[in-house]
Amino acid sequence: MYYTRQPGLSPTLNEKALKRIVGADGSAIKSSVARAWQKNEVGNSFIDVLEEFSPEINIEMIDLISQPYFNSKAPIYKNTLVTYASQSLFEVYYNVRLIELTKRSVVVKLLATYGYINIPRTTSAEFRISGDPKIVIFLDDVSWDEYDVPGLQSLVESNNPYYGNAAAAQLHSMGY
Repeated sequence: MYYTRQPGLSPTLNEKALKRIVGADGSAIKSSVARAWQKNEVGNSFIDVLEEFSPEINIEMIDLISQPYFNSKAPIYKNTLVTYASQSLFEVYYNVRLIELTKRSVVVKLLATYGYINIPRTTSAEFRISGDPKIVIFLDDVSWDEYDVPGLQSLVESNNPYYGNAAAAQLHSMGY
């Protein structure tokens, strides 16, 4: 998780700054999150560790991994106030991070396929104070493809107690 972290979010963000950070379509956020997940340190061993945990534990771990954090130097820890704009940016980053994790993990895709977690298709920056229109950000599509086959086969071959049967069913539905 350490290697996927990014600079902390400001808990006192205003809507003008939110608009600047998100831009017209959130592409800068999506690119920066993808770059964080493409680091050499974030390898298969980090992702594969999810295979060792039950779906119930992984739901919590996925939530934890997907969360950005607020900058510890900010006054949030003194007065626990977070602006609506900061909350909105937190949600945007959370959803983009969730997509990047899902793209890289067959376990997370299996959990989504079987309804344990929801994978959003969009996220948005909301402007509750000004009432400006929200900025909708279309997220990358997360679907099964041939690159997932080795990971699925590994789960089947290892007789994974949590995901082996689901992986076999997914391979069958993909024609393997």
